[in-house]
Amino acid sequence: MEEEIKQANPTLHRYLFTVTTFSKLLAMTLFIALPFLGFYLGMQYQEKITVNVLTVSEIQKTATQTPPSAGEPELVGKVYWEVENSIPALLEKELKAWLVGYDPQLPNGLSYEIFGVETSSISSNFAVANMDIKDSSADSFQALLYKTGNKWNLTKEVDSNFCTIFKQAPSDLTNLTTAPLIFYAGQYAGCIK
Repeated sequence: MEEEIKQANPTLHRYLFTVTTFSKLLAMTLFIALPFLGFYLGMQYQEKITVNVLTVSEIQKTATQTPPSAGEPELVGKVYWEVENSIPALLEKELKAWLVGYDPQLPNGLSYEIFGVETSSISSNFAVANMDIKDSSADSFQALLYKTGNKWNLTKEVDSNFCTIFKQAPSDLTNLTTAPLIFYAGQYAGCIK
């Protein structure tokens, strides 16, 4: 091919195939500069990839850890927590830790919602939860929360052990003047004669 160029255009052949000081400098400059240019472009490319991956993972992380908005109940395990009244922080922490493992065994994906907790001033092992079935037209109800050892439990007036637990509960949660709703639940269940 070199011979064809030499015969077709001798001037062009001389410019392309003659080693000059300029061609030596150009070759040396390209030999040194191109690896640095390749490294720089590679770093820029890696930065774009890394930024995109981090952005996606940060969005996913934020989406999974976003606290509930005002007015929305917090899902704790399989129970919604929307307690509006103030309860001791330690009790709230204990109850939420217990709710993570609590299975209400409701049909068709229904869930309980706790919207109030009344605490006893006599015993830290009992409380009354004001509850309903979320997104259901069923009436709200009260349940006794009681602690055995370090574990919280829940019993409703329809449970077989309700009267036994109700009779052990402190009087400030079960008498008519201070806690009428759980009192009527106890009366309905036949615990109060």
